[in-house]
Amino acid sequence: MAEFVCHYNRRGARDMMPQLHRHENHEIYYLQSGERRFYFPKELYHIKRGTFVFVPAATLHRTSYVGDLGHTRFVANIPPEWTGYLPLESSFMVENASSLELLFAELVSEFNKDEPYSREYIRSVSEMILIKALRMKRRQPEEGIEKRVMDYIDKNFSDSSIGLESIARNLNLSPNYLSSVFNDKTGMGIREYINLARVEEAARMLERSMKIADVSRMVGFSSPKYFTYVFKGLMKITPQSYRSTYRVSN
Repeated sequence: MAEFVCHYNRRGARDMMPQLHRHENHEIYYLQSGERRFYFPKELYHIKRGTFVFVPAATLHRTSYVGDLGHTRFVANIPPEWTGYLPLESSFMVENASSLELLFAELVSEFNKDEPYSREYIRSVSEMILIKALRMKRRQPEEGIEKRVMDYIDKNFSDSSIGLESIARNLNLSPNYLSSVFNDKTGMGIREYINLARVEEAARMLERSMKIADVSRMVGFSSPKYFTYVFKGLMKITPQSYRSTYRVSN
């Protein structure tokens, strides 16, 4: 069944997805055990066992470990054309949802069968999961110092001089304390998050066919060469190739 994919994975401690990425399909992520952090541009979720995260198609995201915990998870990828009538424009999570767990178990079970009308059955259950989740959804970005830092960076990343010292000064915090707390809470450094915010905005600009040099300058990089280096590191594709692949027709 090429349209729908469902897979399971058990991963050890300190496993971290190495790059920002996106999917053509909607993603339903179910954490069966352990804890994880989900990063979306401008949002961070700390999720625990039994939590569902719903990731709309084409949404940039990345996951990271929490402490020394391993985890197990299921992921289902849903074709957007199945659910075009549903408002799935932004990510959200749902916790402690036994009814969703039962439906998701049914979805996984059906995917592993070879029965008549399996495609239709899977589509029906997928829609039911998404509808129930939308009724239950609670957007829960983490609050605290790290959220203040993320908000500041999201508003000021185009300033080429932004960095640990300037952020700490504007938030009336010690640079060492800010760096330590942010790294502990998010699993990444200040510079890494600045680059993440810049690359996410750069991707949108490239989709509008803007020039590499213009994009680099507008999101705050010191040079197109360094922009290309950072963009490729996070996206695993050059800005030129990304623009060619994801250009939006006018």
